[in-house]
Amino acid sequence: LPYLERCSGRAERRQERAVLAEDFRVDRTLTLFLPVRIEQDDECRLLAFPRPVHGSGDFARLTESDGFLELPEEMSSFEGGPAWPLFRWRMS
Repeated sequence: LPYLERCSGRAERRQERAVLAEDFRVDRTLTLFLPVRIEQDDECRLLAFPRPVHGSGDFARLTESDGFLELPEEMSSFEGGPAWPLFRWRMS
């Protein structure tokens, strides 16, 4: 998307970030695209609540999410609090 926006002359969007609202852990280290539900708190921060799927074909579970966070492969345990890159497929 950033490439297409540059080619069409549109201004590139700033990468949106959201705060992981609760701790999350994975069994193995890999780049994780974690489906999340987004809410805005009283301080106007975007909070991301994990909505993990059960396998790559679990499309029904994705209906409960607004987008995903990209979490780095170097980690397997993520504490709530830090902000991570957010990619939305639904605007809340």
